[in-house]
Amino acid sequence: EDGTLSTEIWMDHGETSQTLKGNVPVNSLEDAALLPHLTDIHYDVRDSGALLQTIRDDDLHSLLMPLTREEGQAINDLGFLENLEELKILIISVAEDADLTPLEEASSLVELYVGLSGSSLDLSQLTQLGFLEVTAEPDTYTQLTASEMLPNLVILDLKGLYAWGASLDVVSYMPSLEYVGLESEYQMDLTPLSQLKKLRAVHLYSSYTSVDLTPLLDCPSLEVCSAYNAAEGNVIPPQLPVEWGSYDRSWEIYYELRNQVRKSWTGHNWMG
Repeated sequence: EDGTLSTEIWMDHGETSQTLKGNVPVNSLEDAALLPHLTDIHYDVRDSGALLQTIRDDDLHSLLMPLTREEGQAINDLGFLENLEELKILIISVAEDADLTPLEEASSLVELYVGLSGSSLDLSQLTQLGFLEVTAEPDTYTQLTASEMLPNLVILDLKGLYAWGASLDVVSYMPSLEYVGLESEYQMDLTPLSQLKKLRAVHLYSSYTSVDLTPLLDCPSLEVCSAYNAAEGNVIPPQLPVEWGSYDRSWEIYYELRNQVRKSWTGHNWMG
């Protein structure tokens, strides 16, 4: 009413939220399409994403939700993504057994942060991705697959201590990867990483199980392999650039690439 043009909407459905005098609870996002400069929605989900089904906004670029899986935070129905044809960045926690098809077909995405629980995500149509972070629920079997090249993907971050026992073969469809982060309590075969000629940093968030780092010798651009500790049984070639207990160089590369990806679609750097 005052003529102000909004570029962001923040929604908090937490129990501690207080409604300002004169405001009423939101029960639909259809009217968001009437805000011509709206580009971002921050949604503190508590309703399993029910409000998302009312979004009709072709110009929305960012939809940011919690990656945590507290009650009501995981999204059951991803059908709303079909209405967001210009979405560039998505942060979302997906409920177990949810149909991932709308997410797998969200081809406009450049940055994807997704929490999964025992799912197989096909990346074949997400060819614009530059950044992918997948957080897997503990004690679940989570897998990434692809049948088409993802030529722009430079960061792959896989998190979830007891989930990533699956093969890393999917990286054969990610020729531009420069940073790979791995968090797993399972012994992982790093052999697939040996084909990544642009790989600059490998970040092992947890290395309590033994790992053979020899395949990384075939990565000509590798600058650093960062690891929390040297687990018993690790195979570590002496010529490999390893930093134990320090992630300084790998984080530098990570943030450099994050800025590069964000700037590719916004025109400005990511500021954290």
